[in-house]
Amino acid sequence: MPDFFAVIPQPDITLWGTTINEPVTAATGLFISIAALIAYRKLNRTSDELWPARLMAYCFIFLALSNFFGSIAGHAFYQRLDLWWKVPGWGLGMVAVGMVAQASIIRRNGTGPVKKTTIVLSVLNAALFAGLLYSAVAGLNFKMVEMYSAFSLVGIMLPIEISLYRSAHSQSSIWMLKALIPAFIAVLLHILKFSFSPWFNFFDIGHVLLCGTVLYFFRSARVMEGERNAEYPTPNIEVV
Repeated sequence: MPDFFAVIPQPDITLWGTTINEPVTAATGLFISIAALIAYRKLNRTSDELWPARLMAYCFIFLALSNFFGSIAGHAFYQRLDLWWKVPGWGLGMVAVGMVAQASIIRRNGTGPVKKTTIVLSVLNAALFAGLLYSAVAGLNFKMVEMYSAFSLVGIMLPIEISLYRSAHSQSSIWMLKALIPAFIAVLLHILKFSFSPWFNFFDIGHVLLCGTVLYFFRSARVMEGERNAEYPTPNIEVV
């Protein structure tokens, strides 16, 4: 009977004389990049005037780059590359997550002048980004990246989107909340170290689930575009 919780290193493969470490994990990480690029291309054509959707489009670009670096430096060639090669992927991923949180902050503000609460949340989001990015780089500690992701998605995005759904029955909020479900399952399986086999381990399962998160975020941004009764123009500097 297979042990689904046994942590067994994924075997290397050799292609054209080049050794590739963790090949399936590297490939599934690239799946996220491909999904994010497709989402960006489709969303970038229609989101010019809607700031939250625009931020989501930018998010997909940074997410694609982050997972590309992660797949190459963090998995495919991690035995050849120094740990510093992982840092660009960490930083780009943090930017992507921060943009999702900022999109929710702007959606909460709504139309009209920028509210003080919006400024406070935006400054807090930016300050934590800067502080945890510095800690991640200085200590080469991926835990800081995870902390910022949890803060942005669970501490900022989640309560804002719940509030928007309760107050305005925002359909885009439903998709934003749904996007957290596969991400939560991916984190849970990562903690449990649940794997089907060395060739499809908890990293691989998590990457496939995160493709679902990308699709849900894309769907949410598309719905935002359709909610024309609540457009969100570029914030001005007037504070009330």
